[in-house]
Amino acid sequence: MINSNWKEVIELIESLEKRYGSIKNVPANDISMLKIQKLVNANMPNEKELNTINSIDEELKTYNPYVKRIETMLRYGYSISEIAEKENTSVGSINGFIGRFHLKCRYYRAEKNGVILAVELTKYKVMEKLYKDNLISKLPKNSGDYNKCLKKHDIKVTEFNKIRKVKLL
Repeated sequence: MINSNWKEVIELIESLEKRYGSIKNVPANDISMLKIQKLVNANMPNEKELNTINSIDEELKTYNPYVKRIETMLRYGYSISEIAEKENTSVGSINGFIGRFHLKCRYYRAEKNGVILAVELTKYKVMEKLYKDNLISKLPKNSGDYNKCLKKHDIKVTEFNKIRKVKLL
């Protein structure tokens, strides 16, 4: 049996779809959408995530100038070993620091004939974007079919790291 919260969520979603045509077209600040998010706690981190976020924030307050220097050197193209040398520390320490503060994020880039078609955080998101932009004929059902589909349309997807901008606290 569905509890009353879920019944209300379903009713709200149905009313939004009637009004906007699709849930994807609903503005984020719509009152009904905000109510749905509140009902299902869509954007609320659990206690463990919240503690992790708080501890990283505290560490960032302590190491902020150090993080900023590393981030700046990464942006200017310094290698990990060059950064370690300039900071008088080990390569492992710099790698650990980059990982702990998520200074680099992995992205996927789709290209055809040297033209960038999409840049997304996951390969699936790249595929969705290509499909949405009518660059591939259909969205593959599983990740094993991605490469076949991309090869068929002569599209190359490469993985790369992007440096995250550090926010000053």
